[in-house]
Amino acid sequence: MGNIAAQVAMTVASKALAGQAQKKQAKRLAAYQAAQTEQTRRQFEMTERRRKEQLKRSLAAQRARLGASGTGLNGGSNRALLDGLAKLAETESAEARERLGWQLGALNRRNLLQQERLSAGSGFDVGSLLQKTLPTAIDIFRGSK
Repeated sequence: MGNIAAQVAMTVASKALAGQAQKKQAKRLAAYQAAQTEQTRRQFEMTERRRKEQLKRSLAAQRARLGASGTGLNGGSNRALLDGLAKLAETESAEARERLGWQLGALNRRNLLQQERLSAGSGFDVGSLLQKTLPTAIDIFRGSK
């Protein structure tokens, strides 16, 4: 009788330790996932800053060329040229934001799958373990098995 009780106790203790290890792993996974998301956001922000700086330089260079040629900056085709550069930069920025949304969505889905796999791997429930093992142990003592 003591042998089976000891085995059940060892199994419960082993599963409890595994559950603790899984919780630590889940925390590490969550920290890693948060770092991935933050890195993706920072890369986007850095790229967006560069895009805006490039637009400012392009507009300044174009204004300088137009000014050097003696044409006015507010003339129809000149204004259209400058507006076109700004519109192009705006379109690129919108596309980059959309890509960021897709990247973060993909990261989120992958993170959820990883967390699901991690939690599915435990499957530990002390109550169900005792329900499965104790009747068998009792049957052994009664001599029915």
